[in-house]
Amino acid sequence: MKDQELSESYVAVATVIKAHGIRGEIKVQPYFGGLDEFNRYPDFLLVDPASGTSRLVQAGRFRAQNRLLLLELDWVTDRDAAEQCRGWELWVKKEYLPALPEGQWYRHELEGLRVVTIEGRDLGVVSDLIFSGAHEILVITGTGREYLIPLVSEFIVAKDDVSRTLTVSPAPGLLEINE
Repeated sequence: MKDQELSESYVAVATVIKAHGIRGEIKVQPYFGGLDEFNRYPDFLLVDPASGTSRLVQAGRFRAQNRLLLLELDWVTDRDAAEQCRGWELWVKKEYLPALPEGQWYRHELEGLRVVTIEGRDLGVVSDLIFSGAHEILVITGTGREYLIPLVSEFIVAKDDVSRTLTVSPAPGLLEINE
């Protein structure tokens, strides 16, 4: 599947962190959601970001391990096969995603948005999200700079889908840390 087709119809929901145990389970870091959401997906694509190869797989059995999930796949039967999946991503059809409450967004809805402050200062674009213990952090890449802003309601003022902008009001001193 080509990158454009993939991003139009599917969305990345997790990354394979490593193998778990000797029976071939894989440990995955969800980008959002938890065990209940992942157990609702009927199938997903396992995508190797390095080569672009993908494999459509039926959803296996997920179980929780702290903030991570463990997944059994019928064709991954030992630790060596599971290790070969390290760094791959799990993608699901966008139509499988449940609607989120007001003020919450999926990763794919934020990546690439232009970020401006309420004063009109252009910070750059959302290039990544980092998952910390408490909340997600927006990685904003600007001209020669990178800003990290927590994705919390206190700092996010508005998201405009038409202009593809995210307006933020960071805490005093937060931007200066990165300058």
